[in-house]
Amino acid sequence: DLTHSISLYESNLADTERILGSDHPDTLVRRNNLATAYQEAGDLKRAIPLLESNLVDTERILGSDHPDTLRRRNNLATAYQEAGELHGLGEVAQDNNPAGTQIPPNV
Repeated sequence: DLTHSISLYESNLADTERILGSDHPDTLVRRNNLATAYQEAGDLKRAIPLLESNLVDTERILGSDHPDTLRRRNNLATAYQEAGELHGLGEVAQDNNPAGTQIPPNV
């Protein structure tokens, strides 16, 4: 069930941060996975702040035009939409558009 999955994601993230550090790309992936699990469970109060901070870290570490950054921006926009936060949704969507047009279609 989703509650058990979230517990596993939380444990996995803690282990990854301890072993690889908080700035490692694999840690960013695990953090995104946990935030997405929160979102799937309808826990947007935990998902959105985690998605926001993970996006900031991903942009800093991988750059604003990296495909992972674009995916995480999209994940945050989806969470904003689900929460009815249209202001945040508009900002994230606008940030994603120029870079998104540069990605080859197979990415």
